[in-house]
Amino acid sequence: MTLELFRIDDRLIHGQVVVGWGQPLGLKFIVLVDDAVASSDWEQELYRMGVPPEMDVYFHDVGTAATRIAVSRADARPPPR
Repeated sequence: MTLELFRIDDRLIHGQVVVGWGQPLGLKFIVLVDDAVASSDWEQELYRMGVPPEMDVYFHDVGTAATRIAVSRADARPPPR
């Protein structure tokens, strides 16, 4: 599968990302890259509340995210319809 969307935004997950782009594109997952959020279970739970159950969300610090781009690109979930 090809990565469908990259977004660089300090607001992280919010309605425009999920409803405006995520659902119309049929995104299967969101990767949130932020050092502070990656180390805070409490903040991760807050962001999970804004993501519908059919989308997964992964939290990575910057270093981990850089090494996992290939994993995201190789994700075997079916592409959006």
